[in-house]
Amino acid sequence: MTHTLLKSRTAAAISWAVVLTLACAAPLNTINAASNPTATTFADTVYFGGPILTMEGDAPSYAEAISVKNGKILAIGTKADVLKDQGKNSRIVDLKGKVLLPGFIDAHGHAWTTGFQKLSANLLPPPDSAGKDIDALINELKSWQQRNSVAIDKVGWIVGFGYDDSQLAEQRHPTAADLDKVSTELPVVIVHQSAHLAVMNHKALEMSGINAQTPNPPGGVIRRNSDGSTPDGVLEEMAFFSPIFKLLATFDASVNERIALAGADYYAEFGFTTAQEGRASKAQVETWQKLASQNKVKIDVAAYPDLQAEQAFMKTVSPTVEYANHFRIAGVKLSLDGSPQGRTAWLTQPYKVPPPGQPKDYKGYPAIPKAEDREALVNEAFQNHWQVLAHCNGDAASDAFIDAVAKAERKYGKGDRRTVMIHAQAVREDQLDEMKKLAIIPSFWHADLLLG
Repeated sequence: MTHTLLKSRTAAAISWAVVLTLACAAPLNTINAASNPTATTFADTVYFGGPILTMEGDAPSYAEAISVKNGKILAIGTKADVLKDQGKNSRIVDLKGKVLLPGFIDAHGHAWTTGFQKLSANLLPPPDSAGKDIDALINELKSWQQRNSVAIDKVGWIVGFGYDDSQLAEQRHPTAADLDKVSTELPVVIVHQSAHLAVMNHKALEMSGINAQTPNPPGGVIRRNSDGSTPDGVLEEMAFFSPIFKLLATFDASVNERIALAGADYYAEFGFTTAQEGRASKAQVETWQKLASQNKVKIDVAAYPDLQAEQAFMKTVSPTVEYANHFRIAGVKLSLDGSPQGRTAWLTQPYKVPPPGQPKDYKGYPAIPKAEDREALVNEAFQNHWQVLAHCNGDAASDAFIDAVAKAERKYGKGDRRTVMIHAQAVREDQLDEMKKLAIIPSFWHADLLLG
């Protein structure tokens, strides 16, 4: 779940453009439409008055006007031709010189988690928020606590999202002692910008059952104080995911729905018409299904349930190509390592600067330590014809995935599986050659739109 967060600068970058989000487009400037008695099908909306980028072909292609009917393009071409589609009830939009282009499609992201971040305390560094140092994080968390007493009463936690240790003045992660300055009575958790690490105050560590005797879980690390045993509050990978998943499991339907809709709204705000729900839980999928059945989802959301945690659930549902009221289960997600930002990505060569307490030959670590377990999961996906998206940041993780796919393909055949390696940040040229043979599609890095 490594994330490049949707930040305020993103809005500035696309402010010159009007993104055609058919489900939620707002008028820029409208004029009364004249009736066209000869037309057999009238448009709901006609756009003109600015460059319309069609994305057709390898070079930029523009049109003068475009008409829309029932959420789909009716015609595109010259203004004179397209205006023939107008009826007395058509909405005519003058772009006033602004550019219109197709809605953005999220190549990999986490729509529900985007909503979770949107509703949490914003700890992003400047210019996106005030998270320049640890004192600023503490002040924002206290301010958020004052503004969100109802939510805290319901959920029971103070939550922040988006801090970046590399951009803090102290050049370190906050600690449990730092977060105790926010509260010693309420649990506090702040999520790293990568979403692969987090920090808890002592109350949250206590509630999560994490203490000096707690061993590191497989695929995770509990960072310790100088005594080598007492947790300092920083949790990596599964050491963070396990307690946070337990917290999320306590959310009732109304909380899950509010978070999901906040995520969809934020995607739409930045021009996305399709979002992914990567590594989705059963509860998240069921939340989207319920909202879709109520026609509350206004962008397309493609869910990829967690292959490791949700195998039983996947046996009860069927991935589809078509959306039902803007939602579909598209396949499964597999996570094989962590984040380069948090130095938890699994590499074949040592990090230049290892995390505190790690040796000079530290190379990160796998999320699933045993090769036979990784291979069994990929086999499960191939056997059930589930498209599998695998999170691989480090090249050692990429090696593990390539090897597992090669073995599964020999067992179950090639097929049109459209297997995807997500991130592929450290992928080597020899690995790209193997990926081509196995038809593994690299999704290099990405704007993984948590607000990623």
